[in-house]
Amino acid sequence: MMLGREIIQPVDIMMGVGEHQDPQDPCDYVEELEDVLRKVHVIARENLHEAQMRQKRTYDLRIHHHTYDVGDFVYMIDSSTKIGQSKKLQKPWIGPFVVTEKLSSVLYRIKNRRKEKVVHHDRLKKCSDRTIPIWLTRLQHAVTKDVSLPKQDREEETDEDACCLDSLFSDEGPNKLSGVSGDQGSSDNDPIATSPDIPSLGSRSNSRERRQVRLPKALTDYDLS
Repeated sequence: MMLGREIIQPVDIMMGVGEHQDPQDPCDYVEELEDVLRKVHVIARENLHEAQMRQKRTYDLRIHHHTYDVGDFVYMIDSSTKIGQSKKLQKPWIGPFVVTEKLSSVLYRIKNRRKEKVVHHDRLKKCSDRTIPIWLTRLQHAVTKDVSLPKQDREEETDEDACCLDSLFSDEGPNKLSGVSGDQGSSDNDPIATSPDIPSLGSRSNSRERRQVRLPKALTDYDLS
C-alpha cells in the first residue's frame, strides 16, 4: 500500500519466491496498480471508521457529562510534560479558572490571570475550594456583570457617595471634607494636629529584649606572648 508493489523480503530471496515472476506490460501494470490501490484505500477507510466507532463507544461508557455556567470556578487537567521532571510528581490539575463563555454543550472558554483558552468539558472539573483569591472573584464579577453588593455595603456606599457629593457642591469646598485648612499662610513647619486617642509613632516603647551582640572568634585579640 505504501510502495505500490509487493515488498520483497530477505526470506523471499532465500526461498526463491520472487525469481520466477513473469514480466508484465507497463500499461497493464499501471492499470492493475491503480485498481489495487483503489480497493486497498477503501478497505483502509472502512477499518479506520470501525476503529473510530469502537473507540467512541468505549469513551462514551466512561465519560460523565458536566455542565458549567458562566462565572463558575473550574480546574483544568494538565497533560503537558516538562523535561527533567517526573509527571507522577506534578499536579494533575491547574487553575483555578473562570468560565467566561459557553460555546456549545461541550466547549467552554475559560480565563485566568494570564491567558484565555477554549477547552472540552472532559478536561474540566468544578472548583470547590473554600478560599478563592480576590483577583479571581473580581474577574468573576467582571465576567458576569455582577455589580450587586450586600444590603449593608450598598447603604454604606450610598451614604459615602452622598457625603462626597454634598461636600463637592457646597460653598465651603472639599477642604472641609479633608479636614485641611485652606489658609495660604500654612507651611510645612506648622505642627501637625494629632488626636489624643491615637498614640504617636515616637511614643511606642520597644518592650522586646534585644539579643547580645558578640564579635566572631576570628576578630578576637590573639595573645602572642
